Amino acid sequence: MELKDETSNFSQSRKLFLYILKIFIIWRGTLLLMHLIGLSFSQMNESSSPQERFWHWFPDNHYLDSFFRFDSFWYNDIIQGGYSYNIEKQSNVAFFPLYPILVKAIASLTSLNVPISGLLVSNLCLIFALIFVYKMSNIYLNKRGCEKVLILMLVFPTSFFYSCFYTESLYLLTTAACFYFFLNNKYFWSGFFGFFASLTRVTGVIIFLAFAIELLWKYLKKKELPKRESLFLLLIPCGLIAYMVFLAWKFNEPLAFVKIQDMWSRDERVFPLITLINYWKNINFMFPQNPINSVGFLNTFFSSFFLGILLFSIVKKPLNISLLIFAFLSIFLPLSTGITESMMRYMMTIFPIFIILGYWSQKNRYFYGFLLFFFTYFLSILFLWYGNWGWIT
Repeated sequence: MELKDETSNFSQSRKLFLYILKIFIIWRGTLLLMHLIGLSFSQMNESSSPQERFWHWFPDNHYLDSFFRFDSFWYNDIIQGGYSYNIEKQSNVAFFPLYPILVKAIASLTSLNVPISGLLVSNLCLIFALIFVYKMSNIYLNKRGCEKVLILMLVFPTSFFYSCFYTESLYLLTTAACFYFFLNNKYFWSGFFGFFASLTRVTGVIIFLAFAIELLWKYLKKKELPKRESLFLLLIPCGLIAYMVFLAWKFNEPLAFVKIQDMWSRDERVFPLITLINYWKNINFMFPQNPINSVGFLNTFFSSFFLGILLFSIVKKPLNISLLIFAFLSIFLPLSTGITESMMRYMMTIFPIFIILGYWSQKNRYFYGFLLFFFTYFLSILFLWYGNWGWIT
C-alpha cells in the first residue's frame, strides 16, 4: 500500500512539474517573441552623450541586453567587486546578498558567464516557485482555480522581471516555499526557506511576524499551543541578522541598507494610505506624453487595487491570517517611504493576492477574462518600454 502511495505521489508531482513547465514555456516564450519583434520596430531611449549613456552588458545584442537594466547593474557590481558603502551616494549595500551569491556560484560551477548564470537562476527559481504557489493554492482552490493563479502571475504587467537579472523569482520561491511548509506544519523547512527569504530582501523578515500572529491567533481562539518544532521559525529573521552582522563587520554600520535608502528618495516615513492619497492627487488624468505620470498612475492604481482586494478578503477570509498579514505588510512597508516607485514590481511577488484573484476567477469567468486581457495588455507595453531603457519605476 505504501509503495502505491509513493508511486501515486511521484506521478502527481511529475504531472504538476510538466504542466508548469508547459505553461512557463508557452507564456514566457510568447512574451519573449513579442519582445523580440517589438524591439525591432522601436527605437532605444539612449542618450547621445557618452557621459550619460546607459550601462550595457551586451551592447551589440539589443535583445539579450534588454534583460539587464537598472538594478541589474548593482547586482553585477556586488558579484564583480563586492559590497561598498558611501552614505553620500547610491551604494550597493541596499541590495541583499543571496541572489549575487547564487549567481556567482552557478557561474563558477558551470563556467557560464555571470549574466547567463543570472538568467538561469531567475528562470529556474520561477519554475520551482510556481510549483509551490500551485501546491499552496490547492489548499484553497480547485484545479482550475490553481491554474488561473499561475497564469495571472505570469501575465501580470511587470512579470517580465521574473526572467530578468533581478531577485523577483528567487524571492517568490523562498517566500512561497516558506509558507507552503508552514501551512503543512513542517516548521524546519519553513524556517529554512524563510532564512533565505530574509537574505534576499528585507521584506522577507515580515514572514516571521505573520507566522507569530497566526500562532498567537490559534492559541487565543482554539487554545492550541505552538508545537516545539515551531522554534525553527526563528531561523527566518536570522537571514536579515546575518546580513546586518556582515555590514557591521565590513562598514561598522549594521543598518547601512536602511540609511542608504535616502539616496533612492525613500527618506520619508508616512502612513501608507497618505502616500496613495498624495499620488492620486498629483496624477494628471489628461495623460500627457509623460512616462513619469503614466507609471505613477499604474503604480498607484495597482497598489490601491491590491489593497482593496485584501480589505475585501478580510470579510470573506478565504486565506489563513498569516498570508493576509504578509500581503498587507508587503504593500504597506514600501508605501510607508512616501513614494509608489517600483510598487508594481514589488506586488508581483505577493502571491496571496493572486490566490485571492484565482478564488474569484474560478467563480466568475468574465472577471478572469477581464484580468487576463488587462494584465497582458500592459505587460506587452511595459516590457517593450523596459527593454528600451524607458522604464521609470
